[in-house]
Amino acid sequence: ERVPPLAPYLGHAMVAFDGPRPKHDLLRVATNKKPTFDQVVAGIHLLLDHGINVVIRVQASSAEEVPELLADLAKEGFTENPRVRFMFTIRQQFLPCGETCDAEAETIDPRSRAAQQIASIAPSAMPPEAPVAQILSCVVVGNTYCIAPDGLVYNCIAELGRKDRAVGRITDNGWFRTDARVLEWTTRDPLAFESCRECQVLPQCGGGCNLHARNQHGDMRHGNWCGTHKTVLHAKIDQMLEAKLSGVQARAAQTPPAEAIE
Repeated sequence: ERVPPLAPYLGHAMVAFDGPRPKHDLLRVATNKKPTFDQVVAGIHLLLDHGINVVIRVQASSAEEVPELLADLAKEGFTENPRVRFMFTIRQQFLPCGETCDAEAETIDPRSRAAQQIASIAPSAMPPEAPVAQILSCVVVGNTYCIAPDGLVYNCIAELGRKDRAVGRITDNGWFRTDARVLEWTTRDPLAFESCRECQVLPQCGGGCNLHARNQHGDMRHGNWCGTHKTVLHAKIDQMLEAKLSGVQARAAQTPPAEAIE
């Protein structure tokens, strides 16, 4: 009953799985103690039936779990649906201390066995071989919010339930009333941070996580993840470029020379 009134205002909805069915059902249990995998699948069908595009966020503890999950989703027709796209987050963690978004989350190596299995199940689901700029560090700095059951609105899922961190509320007549706290999230500019301006990985990092910046420095007007995270990003970029180069070389090796074609 909630979907039809929201459908005209939603471009897309993000739905998360915590790994294959057994893993998801172990981690995501409803208040009635029942597993939720089939409920999430039914929810995706409902969203698509009402014209809402879906982003399926795959939160797995290892890349090897992803093919099993995609095989289940392929049976539902999701992997071939052009209105469904996938986001892979390996080793994603949500911790009670307010930390979120594992800065060292693994990418899926395009040369790995898991990647080959994924490509055979859902070729369009794999991330691109080449690095893609991520100018915004997170969806929270765009026009994206988390709405709690009590009507309070938060920018970040890790802040849900902390009423002193709410950035607004949904009124009884359906209006979104913002709080001044929303400005802390929406006006953060990484180019104002000396540590970010000259950084080579800024287009990928986007200045890091707003929440981490506040937890680390007391407010969000700082860059973060600059130590280990920068090293990890360099490694990821190198990995993607190596995979891209390997693909180019493999295709070149399969192309006959010009004189042979003549």
